[in-house]
Amino acid sequence: RDRLRSRGLGDVYKRQQALSALSLLAETERTLNEAKENEKALNAKVEACQKQYVLLQTAFDSKKTSYDDIRTLYDKQKEAVEEWAKETRSRLVVGDTCPVCGQEIKSLCKDEDFQSVLAPIRTSLETKEKEYKEAEQALNNNRTESKTYGTLAENARQSTARALRSYNLARTDAQAKCAQCNGIGLSTTCLLYTSDAAD
Repeated sequence: RDRLRSRGLGDVYKRQQALSALSLLAETERTLNEAKENEKALNAKVEACQKQYVLLQTAFDSKKTSYDDIRTLYDKQKEAVEEWAKETRSRLVVGDTCPVCGQEIKSLCKDEDFQSVLAPIRTSLETKEKEYKEAEQALNNNRTESKTYGTLAENARQSTARALRSYNLARTDAQAKCAQCNGIGLSTTCLLYTSDAAD
C-alpha cells in the first residue's frame, strides 16, 4: 500500500515536472517567435533603407551636378564683372576686336548691365545650392538610419540565435521529462507538443 502510494506520488511528481517543462517550452517558443518577428521587421527596414539610399543617391548626384554647372556659369559671369574686367571693358570701343573671342565689337554694355545679368544667376545658384544641401542631408540621414537599423538587425539575429538555443534546450528537457510520463497518461500530449512545436 505504501509502495502504491509512493508510486502515486512519484507519478504526480513526474507529471508536475513534465508540465513545468512543457510550460517552459511554450514560453521559450513564444520568445523565439517574437525574436524571429523582430528580426524579420528590422531586416525589412534595412532593406527599405537600402532601396531608399539608391534613390537618394541618384537625386543627390543630379542636384550636385546641377549645382556644379550653375556654379561654373556664375563664376564665369562674376569674373566678367570684376574690376579687371571693368577696366578692360573701359578701354574698348565699338569697332575694336574683342580680346576674348576675337570678334568685332558692335556695341558696348554698361557695367550695370553686367551686374544685372549676374543677379538671376546668383539667385539660381542659391536655389540649386539649397536643393543640393537638402539632398545631401537626406542622404546622410538615410546612412545614419540604415546604420542604426543594421546594428539593431544584427542584435536581433543574435537574440534569435539565443532564443533558438534556449528553445532547443527546453524542448530536449521537455522530451526527456515527458518520456518519463509513459504509462501515466501524459506522454501522448507531451510527445505531440514537443515534436511539432516551432519547427
